[in-house]
Amino acid sequence: MTSRSSEPKRKEPARGAGKERLHAGHEDNRGRSLGFHAAGQPITKGSVKPYMGARGHAIPDDPRLAAWEQTMAWSAKAAMARAGLRPYDCPVRVSAEFRLPCPASPAFRVPATAADKDKGGGDLDKLLRALGDALQSAGVVRDDSRISDYRDCIKRYADDKHPMGVTVTVTPLGKEDEQ
Repeated sequence: MTSRSSEPKRKEPARGAGKERLHAGHEDNRGRSLGFHAAGQPITKGSVKPYMGARGHAIPDDPRLAAWEQTMAWSAKAAMARAGLRPYDCPVRVSAEFRLPCPASPAFRVPATAADKDKGGGDLDKLLRALGDALQSAGVVRDDSRISDYRDCIKRYADDKHPMGVTVTVTPLGKEDEQ
């Protein structure tokens, strides 16, 4: 029979101890927001091609997607480093303004057609899917499931004052926002 006296005693967490973790200060960067701009042509994350290789991966339909996600991730990482922020491990709100290429004769004043991506097309939800994955791969959020609120997310055409790309703000949700 072995004695367990050499093992340290584990202290049980107090009831409800996990709740203060969300607002302890580090997980939400003490309420500070992150803002950044990623230059380039926004690419949607939509359809995939099944690939039956060794691991059975799905390959994005658009080969430019990986480069766009990497551009967003690098821009986000650089902004986090400049601001001295840590990865958000709390519910966050993401606001984004995507600037897309303007076709020669657009049907609307804003991108709202199923035109080719090269001509300013693309679904907003698929642009946001790529952004969420880039925020996770950059370590801005521990997991893209932390994005609880997409607010003020819009598509606009690029122009001389607003180049192609995306301008993003990530804001931790406070206790009042979580209700």
